[in-house]
This record gives sequence, C-alpha cells and structure tokens, in this order.
Amino acid sequence: MAQSYRTSGDVLLGIKLTALVASDLCTNDNNKRLLQSDDNICQQLNFDRIFRQVMKLDPQIRLVTICDMDGKILLSHHRPDVLNLLTPEESRKSLEMAVNGWKTRSELAPKIGKGKYVLAEYEKIKRITIPLGDDHLLYVTTEVSADHASIIKGISKIPLIIGP
Repeated sequence: MAQSYRTSGDVLLGIKLTALVASDLCTNDNNKRLLQSDDNICQQLNFDRIFRQVMKLDPQIRLVTICDMDGKILLSHHRPDVLNLLTPEESRKSLEMAVNGWKTRSELAPKIGKGKYVLAEYEKIKRITIPLGDDHLLYVTTEVSADHASIIKGISKIPLIIGP
C-alpha cells in the first residue's frame, strides 16, 4: 500500500520549516501517544505544537519543557519576560528530580495504575509533571496563583500526535 504524504509548514524559533507528515506513520491510539517516528523534524514540530498549545492555556504558565525518560531536554521555553528563579544547573537538577520521581512512582503502576500527573506547589511556583506517552514527560511551571486544575484539564485535551 502506498503511503500518502502531505507537507506541513510550521514556524519553529522564527524559522519556516516544511516537514513531511505521513498519516500512516502516526498511530492514533486515542491520542494517547506521541508521534513515534525517526523523522526528527516531524517530532520537533510536534513538540513545538504541544508547547504552543500549552502556553495558550493560561498566561500564568511560566515554562514548558518536554524531556525523555532519561531527562534529556527535547524542548524547553520560558514565556517572554519571565524571570528565571533557578540557575541553569538548578533547573536541570529540578527536572532530574521530577524524572526520577516519575520513574519511582511508575514502579507502582502495576498495582495502582499509571500516573496521570504530579503537582508540586512551592512558595513561589507550581510544578506540574505529566506523561506524554510512555517515553516523554511534560514539565510545566506556573505562577502560584495559576488554576492548576484547569491547566491540567486543558493539557489532557491536547492531541499528542500529528493528525492526518
């Protein structure tokens, strides 16, 4: 069977990109999985789309990071004019703690089910960690006054794959 391809133009960091999107390569699985493709451009565009949609949910979202389960950052952007509270090293440490915590909790999944999200509230920010499929995490920080329940609900409605 021949696969049908279409081009999808998108802007990533101010650069116009055109990527091939193969609808046959994207497994829907009720929109619960990320695009599983060797095409890094398609995957990056997908991460960029998720980032933009998350940022649109609430102006109190400060940072969106997508990483793999080894803590490798695949995309990370702050909202413009947001002051970083942590140094780059401290930010990596915080992400590492979130990833390791997620892995530890996942060990209990056979008994209590897969985790949906983790919310950590600090005096100055909230941190939300949500799985993106089985291999990635979405790490979001917000202002303390942000409506985290609304943000989590909004994120759960974002399709995680590039559709046809």
